[in-house]
Amino acid sequence: MNDECYVYIVLPGETEFVTAGKFVLSTDRHGVATGRFIYGRSYRARENAVPIDPLRFLLDRAEAESMIDDMERTVLSRWYDIARAEGVSDQDCDRISSAFAYPGFRLEPFLMQPE
Repeated sequence: MNDECYVYIVLPGETEFVTAGKFVLSTDRHGVATGRFIYGRSYRARENAVPIDPLRFLLDRAEAESMIDDMERTVLSRWYDIARAEGVSDQDCDRISSAFAYPGFRLEPFLMQPE
């Protein structure tokens, strides 16, 4: 079973509602309900759009890349010293370091994909 409704918002500095997207509520055969918000394409294209769903980012590619580059630099510059201070062996640190280099590690989970 699926139920859906459109979500409207008045953006900062404006006085009229705009369509932000739609909320879809699905119930599986076990009766477990799952809700998800789908941003509208025109809403995502707005300069003054604000994030509505706290589980999905409303970032353009340049913002996402910059944020991920900052996180990556922070992790890569600090993880080894922290791991060694906590008693992780050099051998285990070598294994852990390979975890940072696999296809798809960087952007795919963080960018909002069109529905």
